Amino acid sequence: MKYIELFGIRNTLQLEQIFVYLCMNTGQIIVKEKISSEMGLNNLTVESYLSSLELSNLIHKVGSLDIGGKKSLKQKYKIYLTDAALRNAILLKGDDVLTIPEEMGLIVETAVFNHINYFIKNKIQIGYWRENKTDKEVDIVVKMPKEELLAFEVKYRENVRISSDDGLVRFANEIKDIKPFIVTKSSEQIGTFETGGIKIFKIPAFLFLYLFGAHRSLELMI
Repeated sequence: MKYIELFGIRNTLQLEQIFVYLCMNTGQIIVKEKISSEMGLNNLTVESYLSSLELSNLIHKVGSLDIGGKKSLKQKYKIYLTDAALRNAILLKGDDVLTIPEEMGLIVETAVFNHINYFIKNKIQIGYWRENKTDKEVDIVVKMPKEELLAFEVKYRENVRISSDDGLVRFANEIKDIKPFIVTKSSEQIGTFETGGIKIFKIPAFLFLYLFGAHRSLELMI
């Protein structure tokens, strides 16, 4: 009740519907016009609900980073839940989610983002990268205090392989001077490999999350 009064929410059902939509699409680029069209709401109402959820610390809104002077004329945002477990609770997901790669991909990417954002958010800029012409993307890009760039692609599946046309490789070739990482699933997928002339470090998700939880730093991986 206090939440509703604080943000002036008149229709809690609409707010719940939007939050469920965000739970289903955590880690994805969210277009408010699409939400407006699907739910029969105007853009201002959707923007108000998104702001309320963000101020309530239920979601993070993340934009693309302005890197190399190239900035999109129309900024698009990714939405991450502030806790990956919220998704399963809201969508009534059980242990079966552990066997669905697409579901686990969303959950793990959300967890990776939240670990980076929570532990070192005051020292960095965090966002994503997307190539407008091809829609190739890098899940998470971190700009360190000394302008060093780290790029993270979450591929939570077995036998991860990427080509020279992958977004992470295209980004590294375009920007240069970055450290690219792939967050994987298996404990056997750890170490450095090269593709498209770019050296990439693979690290399993459980180890990545442990290092952040225990040491709260990217220094161990740089």
